[in-house]
Amino acid sequence: RVATILALFLLSGTFISMMTASNPHWWDDHFSSLGAGGGVSGYAFNATLIVAGLVIVALSKYITDDFRKLQQTGRIVKKVKANIIQILLAGIGVALAFVGLFVYDAFPLIHNTAAFGMAFLFGVIILLLPWLVPGFTVAFFLASYGLIAALLASAWLFWGIGYFNLTVFELVAAAIIFIWLVIFVRHIAALLQDESHAEHREEASE
Repeated sequence: RVATILALFLLSGTFISMMTASNPHWWDDHFSSLGAGGGVSGYAFNATLIVAGLVIVALSKYITDDFRKLQQTGRIVKKVKANIIQILLAGIGVALAFVGLFVYDAFPLIHNTAAFGMAFLFGVIILLLPWLVPGFTVAFFLASYGLIAALLASAWLFWGIGYFNLTVFELVAAAIIFIWLVIFVRHIAALLQDESHAEHREEASE
């Protein structure tokens, strides 16, 4: 529920920023231009990113606790690297908060470094998934690799042939990261639910 609410919060905050943007041609610049220059649009955009980043940091702790519950039951036989997942996800959250805290027009270097760091950490998570969560389903891995393939394709459309402008690429990249996060959290929730049902069946059989 938290992951779904987070995605909706990001969408609503971004939409408010778009609708109140003082620059009607922000689309021709880049996504981060919504947070520049102050005003309702800038405050809405930056506050949304900061709050969302802090929620992801908190969510990483809950995810780690859920992994430990699953490991205690023995349903996930292979050891999940829960602490490393927590660090990587918390890093994404901190980077996202920095994107909102250090606005593009005032701190371009920190802002761009944080944005790149968020994408880099996401790529690291996807590449290390078989090692980080070896007990997950094949369907989850296929969905994850499909999303990273979509991210690489959008990067080629932007840098390779110039079909996408920077704004579209940033929107696609952000959407892919948060879609994966929701899928990841929902997958963990499904495993916990399966475990709860299994316990009830065992109790009933006794």
